[in-house]
Amino acid sequence: MNTSIGSDIVNTVASQVPGVVQHHIELQFRNTVRDFLLRSNSWREVIGVTTRANKKEYLLDPVDQNSQVNYVLSVYKGGLPLRPIGFSPVPDEAFFESESGTTNQYYVKETNTLGLQPTPRSDSDTPKNIQVLVSLLVRPGIVAVPDYLATHFFDGIVSGILYRLMNQPNKPYTSTTLAKANRTTYFSEVNRARDEADRFWTTGPSAWRFPGFASGQRQGREIT
Repeated sequence: MNTSIGSDIVNTVASQVPGVVQHHIELQFRNTVRDFLLRSNSWREVIGVTTRANKKEYLLDPVDQNSQVNYVLSVYKGGLPLRPIGFSPVPDEAFFESESGTTNQYYVKETNTLGLQPTPRSDSDTPKNIQVLVSLLVRPGIVAVPDYLATHFFDGIVSGILYRLMNQPNKPYTSTTLAKANRTTYFSEVNRARDEADRFWTTGPSAWRFPGFASGQRQGREIT
């Protein structure tokens, strides 16, 4: 997370909308960054989860404590994808009598809680490590941006803030024309961020698979 670039963005916006108070710029800065990340799903992390016998649900904790999980994008076990399902209170055995506890599906509760179906039955089951690809948001109240937004999407964030400010009615800096132009730039950058993240920040389409282990990744916390 980069707080100094956050100050640069605020100062850049202030130079283009004379008369707006800094507190209001910072408010729209926070709103714009969260909206950008929410729409683009571009800030991503792989969280490693080590399963435990008879533990069904696990909290997903991003490494950056200024962040929170936005969406779970995919889940892999041993390099193979698990299938997403809707949450159901029906016991595992009703659907997976022949699976002998082999986890092959997952569901998500409240964006940051991963549930496994069927519930892992043994600590000796292998592989025990599950890799969860998530997108992230900046926590509310944080005036900062992920580093990649600062280096690759500075103008997009500035345009998003200017659009929000200039679109307000009856202000000294109100401008329907400039608001529209900044809105176009902003959503173009949102789409670009989504596209580049989907290509895993390579210069072209790329195949992807999770490694069979989550070395160096923060572990999900089991719910007790």
